[in-house]
Amino acid sequence: MQYHDGDFASFIRSSAGVRSATGPTSVKGGYAWSMRALWALARGYRLTSSPEYLERFLACRLEPTEDNKVNAVLALANLEMYRAQPSDEWRRPVMDHVRAIVDTADGYFLDLPPHRDLHFWGYHQLHAVASAARTLEEESLVAPCRSTVRALIEPDVRARFWYSYPDREKNGVCAYVVAPIVQGLAEHYRATGVKKYCDLAMQGTAWFYGRNDARAAMYDPTTGMCRDGITDGKASLNYGAESSIEAGFAELERRSLLSNGREPSLD
Repeated sequence: MQYHDGDFASFIRSSAGVRSATGPTSVKGGYAWSMRALWALARGYRLTSSPEYLERFLACRLEPTEDNKVNAVLALANLEMYRAQPSDEWRRPVMDHVRAIVDTADGYFLDLPPHRDLHFWGYHQLHAVASAARTLEEESLVAPCRSTVRALIEPDVRARFWYSYPDREKNGVCAYVVAPIVQGLAEHYRATGVKKYCDLAMQGTAWFYGRNDARAAMYDPTTGMCRDGITDGKASLNYGAESSIEAGFAELERRSLLSNGREPSLD
């Protein structure tokens, strides 16, 4: 899905494989799919050392943004590169993105500062900052993570998840609302060793097994399929790719935490 100039599209628009470059969910160079593509390429490079993945990662140039959802995923992508090649070259972009999140926090990590309203879909801010705290041994990042958990994440998990905050909207809660919170709590637990964060992460994974407003099993680990969310207290009858992938990430965290909190294997 990558163009020769390094930009990404999100969808194809014909059976011939022509990329969609102008649709609202697939504009050429859009942040939402570009950041996730970079994260995938970075992880691929860490696991395989393939020079092609590194070349494609470096070919994509995204302009700085105030959107902390984007900054979070780009921090996670650069953390993968740092794990592959520990150096200041990769540490600097991680910290640039993480500082953008931390320095604009207002009681908790925001989406679009200075606005306090946010959507939990793709909320990787805790995940990114806690991962940087642990991987880069940046102790100063632990306190803002702790504040975010106390003010936002813990109430969210206790409530069986909201779609948005502070309006506490419930409609639309789905796997990509839940999984990033689970990942963030698991990383915060690994960074601090505080069992409370492990317990909260495990409560979060229980959403997939019936601890939700529909009281329904959302995920089937034998098939890897996950329902597409909950609206009006009812579980969707559809099983989408994004939901199933994100549920799989949450399942990896659940199994890792059950195995004494080791980092989940993605090999």
